[in-house]
Amino acid sequence: MIQNSELKIRQGRAVVVVAVFALLALWLLITGTPLENTLSLAAERRVGLDTLLFYQYRDAALFEKPLGFAANFMLAVIGGIGSRVWWGLILLLQAALLTRARLVTQLVFIAFAAAVPFWGEPILVWSSAWLLLIVAVRLLRRLFPWRQNYALLTKTILTVVATVFFFAIATSLASPLQYLKRQQTLGGVSTYDLMRAYRFGQRIELKENCVAVINPPDLRGVNSLELITRKSLQSFSAIGLLDLKVVAENYRLLGMKDAQGRPLFSDAARAYAAREMALAARLMPEILRAPQLCLIANFDTLPAAEKAPYSRARAIQDARRKLGLDTKVVQLSNN
Repeated sequence: MIQNSELKIRQGRAVVVVAVFALLALWLLITGTPLENTLSLAAERRVGLDTLLFYQYRDAALFEKPLGFAANFMLAVIGGIGSRVWWGLILLLQAALLTRARLVTQLVFIAFAAAVPFWGEPILVWSSAWLLLIVAVRLLRRLFPWRQNYALLTKTILTVVATVFFFAIATSLASPLQYLKRQQTLGGVSTYDLMRAYRFGQRIELKENCVAVINPPDLRGVNSLELITRKSLQSFSAIGLLDLKVVAENYRLLGMKDAQGRPLFSDAARAYAAREMALAARLMPEILRAPQLCLIANFDTLPAAEKAPYSRARAIQDARRKLGLDTKVVQLSNN
């Protein structure tokens, strides 16, 4: 009688877990995730995920760094089934793994899942990685001493492979070391902004058919790509990621030294600036000759209203004006 009662309790908990995760998966299918546009465009090879991560974490080593098999596989799947379906399936996978877990484990990972709508993909991949690791350890404990249980062996191998896969994705998208690198580059400024909860709101519809130069994650952690509807992004003839709000002239200040001849700014800051200038130099010829160009960002001050020294957006606008080409500036709001 006691065993039947305990079994019913475990089954009831399993039903609750599956229901909670299924509702969250449905939520993601309807609303999407904070990095939906970014990962979808990367899957379509329209933007480089390495470029976005380079800007997000201000880490020179991430520029043109190969993503690795796990990240490329994830992008291939997202390209096939879509970002929302992919992350919805990941939530359902977690639910399946948790049906036989202990109550404390279930509650912990339900809390992680509840944070997904606000902190998105980093929470999803890290929680999946740790959950799979827990399951893998338990399977390994059951597997040894070896009892010639080939079904359990297969299940264990697949779980270990999945664990490595999700840890690889997690460290690509949101490694704690990358947050530290950003802090080192920026001198401790604005690291907190990357950890702010996602603010839900209607994405902006743009009816433009132009070469779009879009501002990457800025110093406040605002990713302009995610403020625009997918339909609008698909209408652009080409998309480039480039810091439009930076005052490139100020990069020369990074070479300043103190009275003892030591650099005032970190090696990380100087390395980032060198890579960022190289990226701008590579993109600038195409930007300047594009017949129709849109500069898209959540500008603090519109380029036309700036005072010297000018931002890169204003410099592009002025250079194109001399060539007789018009430039459309699109102001985004993250409120």
